[in-house]
Formats: sequence, C-alpha cells, structure tokens
Amino acid sequence: MHRRALLALVPTVLAGCGGLELGSDAGDDPTAESTVSRATATDAAGRPTGGSSSPSADASPRAVRVANDTPTPAYVSVVVTDGETTRFIESGEVPAGETRAFGDFAVEPGTYDVVVETAAGRRTTRTWRVGDGEAGTELAARVEPDGVRLVERAYCELDCPPVSRGGTTTWEDRPPARGRVELRNEGEAARTVRMRLVADGDRLAEYEYAVPGETTLVVPAYGRGSNYRVEVRRGGDWRAFDWRVGDGERLYVDVTAANARFRCGWRNRDLRVVNADDVPHRLDVAVTTDGETLFEETYELDAGAETLDPSVVENAGQYEFRIRSDRGEEATYVWNVCPPRGPVWVVVDEEGVQVSVSPA
Repeated sequence: MHRRALLALVPTVLAGCGGLELGSDAGDDPTAESTVSRATATDAAGRPTGGSSSPSADASPRAVRVANDTPTPAYVSVVVTDGETTRFIESGEVPAGETRAFGDFAVEPGTYDVVVETAAGRRTTRTWRVGDGEAGTELAARVEPDGVRLVERAYCELDCPPVSRGGTTTWEDRPPARGRVELRNEGEAARTVRMRLVADGDRLAEYEYAVPGETTLVVPAYGRGSNYRVEVRRGGDWRAFDWRVGDGERLYVDVTAANARFRCGWRNRDLRVVNADDVPHRLDVAVTTDGETLFEETYELDAGAETLDPSVVENAGQYEFRIRSDRGEEATYVWNVCPPRGPVWVVVDEEGVQVSVSPA
C-alpha cells in the first residue's frame, strides 16, 4: 500500500491521550489571539464576525505567523499590501520546526494581498478579505518540503453565525475556557463538522460549524476541571478523544472531505533513514496499525548517505515501524497513541539496525 494511505486513518476512539503535543505548533501562541464575541453581522464570505464594533475600534496589530515544517532553516519574506499601499515587507530566518511572527499592522475592514516566499523559491499568495468586525482573524503560513501553505485563522465563541449552524449548552453560568479546539479545513469549499464537549458523562455543549475553506476555526473549550471528552462527526460515526487539558492547551482536528480526525499538532512527522556504515545498504521500512500495513518503502543508500521522507505520520494513533536490512537484521519501534516530535531515525551500521526518535 502506498505510504500516503497512512494519512487517511485514525482510530475512532483515542482514549487516555494526555500526551498530545499541545500548544507547540504553528500559530499556537495564546497571546497572539483575540476572542470574537457572538456575531450580530455576516459577510459574503460566510466567516465569523465580531459584532457591531466600529472599524476603528476593531483595528488591532496583527502579524503573519510562519511555521517551518522542514528539517532545515528557511529564510522567508512576507509582503502585505492594501491596494496601492504596502503595509509591510519583512524577511528573516525561521529555524526548523519553529514559528516566527512577521509584520505588525492594524487590520481594518478591506482587502489585503499577502505573499510568502522562501529563499529556496517556495512561494504562495492569498487575497485576504476582512469584513466588519473581523479583527479577530489572522493568517498563518506553513513552509513544507514541497511548498508553502497559507491559511486564515478565525476565532469563534462557540456561537458565531454564519459559521455556527446552531447548537446548545447546558450551563447556567458559562465556565472559564480551559483550552481551545482548532478545526482546520484546508479544502477550497466550506466543510461542516459537529462538535461535542462532554465532562463526567454530562454534555456541556454541542455545536455544528461550517468551517470556511482554507481556514482554521479556533473554538474555546469551556468547563471546570481538567478531564473532557471531545467528540466530532463529519459524514459518518462520531470520533472521540479523552482530553486531559491544562489552561491554554489546544486540541487539533482536521476537517477533511470525508471525515474529521484528531491530530497531534499541525506539524507532520518525518522519517529520516541513515546509512552510517562504510558500505551500501538496502532497508525495507513498513508501518502498521491494528495489523494493517499503511506504509511500505525500500531505501537504497550509499555508504554514509541519508534520506528524509516527510509527512510519514500526521494523525493521532498507534503505529509500529518494522525495518529489515539487506543482511536480514530486523528492528521495530512502536509509537503509542501519539507520535513524538520526531523525526524518527532509522540507522544502519556495522552492528545492525537501530530505531530512535529525536528528543528535540
């Protein structure tokens, strides 16, 4: 089976996943967010709006946050224009696996053209339309091995029509927000997903959202205590995640064309294969879950060579790596529930095959 099949599978119920990497990926700085109140106005794009505040009151400094999801530093330039006016031009290096904020300009209702480009030639552009009351939106870019992706981020206080399509809560006095759930839609069209928040068997809230295309919708998780079950559904069965949440932490949900699935952050996990021997080697690498093979690849490496296979693992789950060398040596490594930060290292030398995970 082709390795990309791995990206399409996630367990229906992921219990006891307190080890999720929360608050460590692109756009995860809680100080960078402003909360949007329940909307009283809508715009043609169907995005959550911030009510009846005047544009001058809504205007606030914003930055384009760029995450580097590659194994090497990336030199990035960001340009934002407003018609004939250049709001800012800024360049700088983003270390591998880290995030940097570029620019600082006041967002007001209007249209902005945004360009993000790397020194290596990866480039993306986007027209950003901000309606009345949308000062709570921002842009987040992600540098990937094969390009740059730029998505909008919007913030919703559970009920934010026209994005929210109705819902219910059970509390009389709203409890504090313990964490945030990020619903990401990287498709071009809006996608509908239903979300429940459950604590101690009681349903605290249930809402349906039509997440706009190329947008991450950030929704606060209100409640008391620290143990929750978050349930999501799109086009099929409910999927559940038992979340032991601390203040300010985040839970990530990919809203795909077919379903909704939990993730361990937005960074993908890479596989790095190394031949540390002084002779060539061939390595067969397979990834399985619940007995099903999701990834198979053969690597032919010269002496001292190494190769990087990006985005081998995206979603929360349990994965077993099985490696076999041309000398018949075998090794296994199990990722239990959520993949570590990675990358996973597969090294062959004169003593055999080793599998490990980078602690960084």
